[in-house]
Amino acid sequence: MKKQAKTKILSFTSVKRTWNGVERIEYVCNGYHRYGKKNCPPHRIRETELDEIICGEITNVKEQAAQLYENIDGEVRKWLKKKSTVTGKIRQLNAELEQKKSDQKEILLERIRDKEHASVAKATSKKSNRSSMTFSTTAKPSKNASRK
Repeated sequence: MKKQAKTKILSFTSVKRTWNGVERIEYVCNGYHRYGKKNCPPHRIRETELDEIICGEITNVKEQAAQLYENIDGEVRKWLKKKSTVTGKIRQLNAELEQKKSDQKEILLERIRDKEHASVAKATSKKSNRSSMTFSTTAKPSKNASRK
């Protein structure tokens, strides 16, 4: 598992400063602002520098979003080209599936009918076996049987 780097969250206070007659805004660390330089080293950043950093980050995010959009758009275009082929294949497979279900149903019904006929056939074969037994007991013995 990766260790996450601890990030120290700093809060800043905006301060107007004038230097050589030019007024500027700086953001100063609250610890330095409240307790002085004995407790906190001076963390400050000029507003113009902060604006440049923020604009740079926003530009990066915008470029990344545009690249992601292009990637997604490309994938959608590829899919749209294949869509008709895929849709046709899905229809074909669904038709085959329905045919197989129909065949399966027919086979099942045929087996059920065969079972119904099997009991009739069994009863018929028992009757025919009885009559052949009766026939064989009334038949005359063969010459070979009398020699033994």
